[in-house]
Amino acid sequence: MSYLELYNERVRDLLAETDQDHANLKIVEDPQRGVQVVDLSEIIVSDAAELMELINIGNKRRFVANTGWNKFSSRSHAILIFNIEGVKQTPQGMLSVRSKLQMIDLAGSERAASSENRGLRM
Repeated sequence: MSYLELYNERVRDLLAETDQDHANLKIVEDPQRGVQVVDLSEIIVSDAAELMELINIGNKRRFVANTGWNKFSSRSHAILIFNIEGVKQTPQGMLSVRSKLQMIDLAGSERAASSENRGLRM
């Protein structure tokens, strides 16, 4: 799994060991693999508890701000990327299936007048 955010036109790895190494990643298009984020962490997850722990770590690192509607309103877009691989023995041999699931959380878009969004939060 990988977890990134887009904030102020910068791509940041939410699961990186240090923010210095992954503070403004580049997005490129690979002819074979499609759109890729260079140097984005990819962590192998073995169970649901480990997955939830990593999601919680990433959520704590996201940019949030207080608004009139929400104490912790997200200010960034976030993308969770899951690369899922399954292997099965068939009469014809080993069958490998790969899928990619991307879940996107868009930044809060509260109405500014009623949420008291001002300045940088706007």
